[in-house]
Amino acid sequence: MSTPKVLDLVLETSTNPGTGAFVLNGAPTGRRSFATALAEGGDVYYYAEDGSQAEWGVGALEVGAVNTLTRQTILGNTSAGRNPLNFTTEVRVYSGLPGDRIAPLNADGTLSLASPAEEDDSETAPTTKWTRKRLDALEATVRQLVETLKADSAAAYVKKAGMR
Repeated sequence: MSTPKVLDLVLETSTNPGTGAFVLNGAPTGRRSFATALAEGGDVYYYAEDGSQAEWGVGALEVGAVNTLTRQTILGNTSAGRNPLNFTTEVRVYSGLPGDRIAPLNADGTLSLASPAEEDDSETAPTTKWTRKRLDALEATVRQLVETLKADSAAAYVKKAGMR
């Protein structure tokens, strides 16, 4: 499974999908279809609701003559479970990021990550280590980019000034 995407302004309906894939009926005026937002298909976060029940998770979008969204991972539902719900009427299907996939911010709007010294042997420790490594790699990449931009800017200035 690839990294799921969140698609902006996507909304479609699906008629009587039961517990299977959502056969997408197209977008209403003012909204985009899944296929318009992600023409090549792929994994997306989705919500599905029929007015009395809802589920959310990750689905595989297949774009073709008939566009479908196949449920891959159910992250939750209004029955407090992780099983696909049985939808027997028209369902609204849209893309959005589930709350448990959003990093909580501090009151001042910053994001706190545990430092290696704060890590322990709990279940979150491997995630924190991975996150720290990713942030270190990102920081190194940004520093390299800044140095490249400085060098390019200096070279352009020297050339423009006719100093070469």
